Amino acid sequence: MKAKDIVIIALLLAVAGLCYFLGYRTGAQRETQKSELRFLISLHNGLYRAAQRGDFQKIQSTLGIVLLGETRSYEHQFGVETGTNGFARRFAEAQTIARQVESQLVPASSILTNFSHTPDAKVTVETEK
Repeated sequence: MKAKDIVIIALLLAVAGLCYFLGYRTGAQRETQKSELRFLISLHNGLYRAAQRGDFQKIQSTLGIVLLGETRSYEHQFGVETGTNGFARRFAEAQTIARQVESQLVPASSILTNFSHTPDAKVTVETEK
């Protein structure tokens, strides 16, 4: 085999590897997008149904949790938005709402520690006389 043939074969293998990598990456991104869109469709379907029922508390609660997650995700990936542009003002408002929602959440540790330790535990309430 000539050196020129070896170089051509090496280049073809490199191109094939690159094509495989790009195809795999595109497929992974597509699955992520599909998963995100499924979540959004389910979320918005639930919000639509709650709006039909007039359950505005459910709508506000759900949107509050979504806003909390999105705000924290944005902060984690890009930092806190500052400045005087329109998005910076909306982001500051979203942070305020997210803090309110977060303050109303129950810590998971309190849920896990408030179980009775015995199956026959009896809870009694005494009133002051």
